[in-house]
Amino acid sequence: MDGAPVVGPVAVFDDDHYYLGAVLAEKLRLTGLRVSLVTPADRVSAWTVNTLEQPQFKNACWSSASKYS
Repeated sequence: MDGAPVVGPVAVFDDDHYYLGAVLAEKLRLTGLRVSLVTPADRVSAWTVNTLEQPQFKNACWSSASKYS
């Protein structure tokens, strides 16, 4: 993007299923953008079930103002 400002609303498509999609969505949300995090998985950051991080991600996601699809 070469320094161009991001204007919203923004959709983040997360097919990584670990932490990156949620982190990017949260960073964008903290800059004041309206963000939708879209994933084909059955939960945000689905792989975190395997690393025992899912409860922390779930709490962080639901407590933020982001929209998850």
